[in-house]
Amino acid sequence: MQGRIESIAVSRVGHVREHNEDAVFNDDERGLWLVADGMGGHAAGEVASQLAVDTVVQDMIAGDDLRQAVQRAHVAIKAAARDNPDQSGMGTTLVAVQRCRRGFRLIWSGDSRVYAWDEKGRLRQLTRDHSFVEDLIERGVLSEEEAQNHPKKNLINQALGLVELPHLNPGESYYRPGSRGGLMLCSDGVSDMLSPGELSDILTSGGDLQETAAALTRAIEGTSATDNFSFVLLAHPTPGLKGLFQQWLGR
Repeated sequence: MQGRIESIAVSRVGHVREHNEDAVFNDDERGLWLVADGMGGHAAGEVASQLAVDTVVQDMIAGDDLRQAVQRAHVAIKAAARDNPDQSGMGTTLVAVQRCRRGFRLIWSGDSRVYAWDEKGRLRQLTRDHSFVEDLIERGVLSEEEAQNHPKKNLINQALGLVELPHLNPGESYYRPGSRGGLMLCSDGVSDMLSPGELSDILTSGGDLQETAAALTRAIEGTSATDNFSFVLLAHPTPGLKGLFQQWLGR
């Protein structure tokens, strides 16, 4: 995909937490964007999320594959927890987007998400949560509406650093835009506070990235904001005629 991509990253503590356990990264020149949501308490979540981001970025700069970089971050977090007993049990979700020639590669683990929007005002979620309720939805046990208020909605079954996971098997997909639009990577502090309709209204409003990020931040801060919230917004250009023709062919 040809053309310039612009992005903006925001990370806030919210109204309840005492410190921010999220980590974000955006590098438009390298074509790499990350959001990590740490867990573990006593600053351990903050350590895990930053270690995940740092490991992936360093490995990508060295020329490694994104999926392998995420898996190595999983190993690095487990090793750090093993070597520092006060950080035992720490872990982090991670969602990573890498620019490719004709679109974007997505790798994720946990319930941090990627959404895509386009100039026609359409919004869709590109990732599937690794969570207890998402599995119930897939099996037809719960509806999307029932899942919103389920007592275990934030129970995830895969994340970087979890000791019960010898090998991380992150989700992976590829997104090829059909028109001008953008992507939002976010922690669940965003998706838990705002409905898909509210997100759609903000992201497809037609404002520039600064305006959209400010509107999104105001909307989340207007809720209870019980968790840290972080997001990266990136705007991509309209694909060239060649890219549109290849998409029409399904390639």
